[in-house]
Amino acid sequence: MSRRWPFRSAPPIVDTTAEWATPVGQPAGGPLSAPTPATGTDAKPVPRPEGIGICCSGGGIRSAAFNLGALQALSAAGLYRQARFVSAVSGGSYMAAGFATVHHGPAAPGERGVERPREPDYAFSPGSAEERHLRNRSNYLFPRLATTVRGLVWVLFGLFANLSALLVFVFLAARVIGWLADGNHVLREPDGDVRLDLPPQWRLAAAVPFAVGVFVLLVEKVIPAYGQPRQRIVDFLRTSGTSLMAVGAVVALLLLALPAATVGLQKLALGNLPDPTTARVVTALGFATPEDCRQAADAFEKTGACGVLPKEPEDAAAEATEAARNARPATTWDLTGLLGFATALVMVIRRLIRQAGGLAAGLRPRTAEGAPPGPLRQAFYSVERRVLAWTGSGLVVLFVLLLAARWMSDAASAGAGRAELLKCAYALLLFAALKTFTDINRNSLHPYYREQLASAYLVRRERRDGRTVAKPVPYERPLSLSQVRRKGPDDGPELIVCAAANITDQSVPPGRGCVPFTFTPTDIGLAEPPNLLDRLGRSRAGRLSVRRYERAAGARRVTLPAAVAVSGAAVSPLAGRMTRPSQRLLLAVANIRLGLWLPNPMYRSRPGPQPHRPRGPRGRWHRLVARRHPTTAGMRALIVRWRRAEVLRRERIARRRAAAARWHRTVYKGRCRLARRYPRSAKWLRGLVEQWRQPGPWRLLMEAAGHTNLRSRWLYVTDGGHYDNLGLVEALRRRPETILAFDGSGDPVDRWSTIGGALALARSELGVHVEIDPASMKPVDRQFVERPYVRGKVWYPPVDRDRDADATLWVTKLGVTERSPWDVRAYARRFPDFPCDATVHQLYGGEQLEAYRALGHDSTTQMLEAMTDEPAPAAATGPPRRGSRRRPWVPGRPVPTGKPGGPEQPTPSSRGKRT
Repeated sequence: MSRRWPFRSAPPIVDTTAEWATPVGQPAGGPLSAPTPATGTDAKPVPRPEGIGICCSGGGIRSAAFNLGALQALSAAGLYRQARFVSAVSGGSYMAAGFATVHHGPAAPGERGVERPREPDYAFSPGSAEERHLRNRSNYLFPRLATTVRGLVWVLFGLFANLSALLVFVFLAARVIGWLADGNHVLREPDGDVRLDLPPQWRLAAAVPFAVGVFVLLVEKVIPAYGQPRQRIVDFLRTSGTSLMAVGAVVALLLLALPAATVGLQKLALGNLPDPTTARVVTALGFATPEDCRQAADAFEKTGACGVLPKEPEDAAAEATEAARNARPATTWDLTGLLGFATALVMVIRRLIRQAGGLAAGLRPRTAEGAPPGPLRQAFYSVERRVLAWTGSGLVVLFVLLLAARWMSDAASAGAGRAELLKCAYALLLFAALKTFTDINRNSLHPYYREQLASAYLVRRERRDGRTVAKPVPYERPLSLSQVRRKGPDDGPELIVCAAANITDQSVPPGRGCVPFTFTPTDIGLAEPPNLLDRLGRSRAGRLSVRRYERAAGARRVTLPAAVAVSGAAVSPLAGRMTRPSQRLLLAVANIRLGLWLPNPMYRSRPGPQPHRPRGPRGRWHRLVARRHPTTAGMRALIVRWRRAEVLRRERIARRRAAAARWHRTVYKGRCRLARRYPRSAKWLRGLVEQWRQPGPWRLLMEAAGHTNLRSRWLYVTDGGHYDNLGLVEALRRRPETILAFDGSGDPVDRWSTIGGALALARSELGVHVEIDPASMKPVDRQFVERPYVRGKVWYPPVDRDRDADATLWVTKLGVTERSPWDVRAYARRFPDFPCDATVHQLYGGEQLEAYRALGHDSTTQMLEAMTDEPAPAAATGPPRRGSRRRPWVPGRPVPTGKPGGPEQPTPSSRGKRT
């Protein structure tokens, strides 16, 4: 049975615990809904499984090439057109979307020259224009040096834009704290001595919020002693107490820790502590002014100052002043000053690494050569690996803290003046420019990745100069998902592009970190949306139609290429169950981000009808008053008083609604008048407002911190393999009768982690029971198997093992057999990693692409031959579906697979149907 989402209530969305989740845009009790736990006559009938479902797994270009051969074999057998849907993930979605694009031939109204395959021809048939196009672009990520340079420039621009947007707030906070420190003489006394003198109000500003938060949490624990508290009050107290404690911690960091760190760094520079080299580096970072170095050289004649060894007083003071003047420019906005700061920071990092290495060498336990490591050594290595994994993120935090301390020191030295205010104004202008022209989606690698994928896979057939060519859809015409919509039972399968929305709260089990998110030609959203109610009791949907979702997110942000790129966004700071917390911050700051922030469909959906709620005095307060006023007169007076209050409340609500309606009418009339008078300006203004609504630095910070939740207005969507890399869960959710899954995920031939993970999810999320034994493939070695497929049985809920299986599951996996083509076996002998090359390797040559394509075609052919030998089930021999031009295929009927004795492959001259 479908799992109810453990979604915690929060305004304006609250959870319902009395209903089951409705899957994939179907009404409750529809053909895809889970059985309702009811008894007697209220139990709803279980829908009968129907149709064929195809699953294309993830795995980058390796899976794309393998699924290319598999879909070619299915198309030659006529099963591709008869299938109900194709559930594709990551690399499998490359080919599934490519087949859908060629098959439907999307064209603009009135556009000529676009062709669709005509039976017996099919998309990506051997020798077709689109197949040749793909073979010529197997290295689609970096096809030319110019494209590689463009991608590198885009990465650097995104890095600059994201860091600038985040550091603007650090700069403003550091400047304000520096001005306050200068006014209160926190960092230095009037005579120039470096010392820390925090005023009492600074300590109170940090201690009061923290103490109030602790008090609120204690109050929440004391309330149950005097009565049963309401859940809403308990949640409010817990959230408020935790938030106040967090505010106190942040204030303490800004007002206590940051000034203390600045004073400590200044003392290191001025006192040559712990040695002159460290003092020289800290001076190069800019934490000592020339005047401070001169005074320190005069005061500390024995130790020196600012990295200068003790000499004659006059010489030491002159050298210290010159060193500080060369290291500390007049302004930190100077390019030379920034380069000097970066160079000094590199010196600090090198010194810390050397000291840490020497300390680790001294602490590392020593053993004799060849002796097994003891428990102490193993424990030390384990701790060392975990600590080193956080080195990159720690260096990023150190960089930000040093920069904040430097900016605060500069502000404290200069004081609040016109020059300082101009610097803050320039910082705000920089942020406004970045917010106006970019956002974290545009700055990421997603646009580059989407464009490269579309240029190689998402093409259509066009007739030019008397010949058929394959060309991508023009960039100025966004390729909508609705353009590959299925128009009939024999118009090819429905395309389902699987992705994952990263969730880190208690809405998902620990360790999973995501929920399924799918793109289809009809709707977009959460694959299993929870039933949610707002404050008025109206239901909220978790999926939207393609047209409404495009309006919410932008037509160019949610397209078929964008959906495919999101489904293959494997490299992201948040990666579902594959998230590495130690690398999350580093990937976010370095702009290594392929995911996409998309609007949460729950906040964009239209609310349902408001349920009827009886009004009147009720509840425990009514019972309490009834006990104190048992007479009829007392109750009548109470009811009259309540009705007056209710009338006044309704009048207030009516006045608020009328004011809101007047405001909306005024704004709407102004927008219409502006649009009629200045159409271009109105369009530009709407674009500006929409651009400022896009996710900004706060979402990037949440992405780096790994803090996302289902209640947010934006969801971070990444690779579907972070949830289910086989796409099997989405296929089982639609209850097909036959499932054909193609596993090109790259698991070794003797391991089946992808299949096992998908079956575990299907059992826990959908209540589907699957019996399958992948070991029957009988691996021979790390490359060869006896057969590349395995058959399983599926029982949909309610599961009854005494009845026959509801569906049949066929899984085809990477593995070379003795029946594989000779060239594939020869390639396997040459390359020991075949057919399980690393997913990181995405630049395939023509020979490697053909090896995986031929392997997929041959493995699928062998599977179809085995399916032909299966006896036809009695339930599957009914009449064909309405509108079908051919009899639907069922196991047991011969399949034309293109093998000897079957029909020949179509020739290029027989292709083409102009639309």
